[in-house]
Amino acid sequence: MNAIKRVLIVGGGSAGLRHAINVRKILPGAQICILTNQKKVFYLGIDLFKTNSSEEAKKFKADVTIIANAASSHIESALVFASIGSHIFIEKPISTSITDASKLIKFCRGKGLHVAVGYNLRFSSSLNFF
Repeated sequence: MNAIKRVLIVGGGSAGLRHAINVRKILPGAQICILTNQKKVFYLGIDLFKTNSSEEAKKFKADVTIIANAASSHIESALVFASIGSHIFIEKPISTSITDASKLIKFCRGKGLHVAVGYNLRFSSSLNFF
């Protein structure tokens, strides 16, 4: 993967805020755009811009898109931004449908895109034990 210069975050809730903070720490020079319908988004002075338009967000041409909106919209949002060549990081659950999840994985594989799922409990020793 080339250097990440532009990161799109889909979703303006607490998960989106957490991702914005982490992206700013990890990639201090990256441009960050957040796609949200929320009227007010407080990001503690993080340098980013906000849009409520998917078309405007697509024009941003993100290298990586973080999907942190409602779980019922994960696949739909991921496919929109994968279709323009953005790698995808998607919050759990990836989907409510195995068929839809498979569709996303197949689509991204065909375009040579990476897809990752955020699920911090995978590191839980008790879950790994079971």
